[in-house]
Amino acid sequence: MNEVIVWVDGWQMQCCGTAFNIGSIIEWKVSQVSYDLSPIEDLGVIDYYYDDHAYNNTVSVLSGEVVEICKVYHAYKLDEVNNVYRPVSGKLEKFNQEADGWEVDYDSWKFVAYLVKVKK
Repeated sequence: MNEVIVWVDGWQMQCCGTAFNIGSIIEWKVSQVSYDLSPIEDLGVIDYYYDDHAYNNTVSVLSGEVVEICKVYHAYKLDEVNNVYRPVSGKLEKFNQEADGWEVDYDSWKFVAYLVKVKK
């Protein structure tokens, strides 16, 4: 069994994605991850980035079955030098419902993405 981990931004699902859940058979446009996506230290290896908006040679198609979903939350702090908010910490929550990108924020935690384990 070959499993991979895919980062799926919440905004990508809200815009153009098709909702999925554990057991869903997916066919996603993905690209290799070439930068840090989160300040979570024990995030592990992320194999692919779901990218429904990319149309270049670096995109491939991933097909498989969703076997696990985690929601990714970040807390942000103002970078006063550049006047932007940057993620400073994060956490994961296992999730077993339909993932559509419209997860609720709570306290200082903002929903940003799903980490999806896919069996190829």
